[in-house]
Amino acid sequence: DHFVNFRLFASSVSWGEYGSLTKMMIDRFEQNIGGKFTHPLLDQAAKSHKNTDAVVDKISDAISAELKKKSGELEDKDIKKIWNNLATGKNSIHLPGFDTTPDWFNGLGITVHGIWSLQLTLHNLSIDLVNRTFNGVVLFKAQDHFGLNVDDVNGDKYFEFLRLFRSWFILQRYKGFGYKPFITEMNHTRKISGDFR
Repeated sequence: DHFVNFRLFASSVSWGEYGSLTKMMIDRFEQNIGGKFTHPLLDQAAKSHKNTDAVVDKISDAISAELKKKSGELEDKDIKKIWNNLATGKNSIHLPGFDTTPDWFNGLGITVHGIWSLQLTLHNLSIDLVNRTFNGVVLFKAQDHFGLNVDDVNGDKYFEFLRLFRSWFILQRYKGFGYKPFITEMNHTRKISGDFR
């Protein structure tokens, strides 16, 4: 009955291009194998999301600002400084989860919602000193877990009032069931570019 509730209510808010991910992820949860789940649709969703666009813009802006300060010459320590500021500084990036209004209708707000881990790797960076521009590629590796924390159903989110989340919580947390959460991982690349005039 709990899996019927889970599927019924989850499918009611899982429409469009990414709706099939909800079924796949609930099926995996029912298989109770834990581990890691990846899928090209999940990668595409992360790559094309406006929250990822905001991260790309922030990276580009940070590189542009540092290039201006250093007259176009960056050393390894400068790149590390940029990355550290993006991770922990006052202008640190917001983890690019699925928390926009469309996500509550395409299934991503339920299946992923927040991102708990983000690894960014600067794959390459080309600096044009004549035109004072740059471009490069950043590799994204984002992870979440398909499971519920106690705070998800015992706090200010009001999820405890929805049958979907009550059933999910019982399936995962009740010792008689003990279905294992699993890691969802999204991998993609994005181009960065800008100028330092």
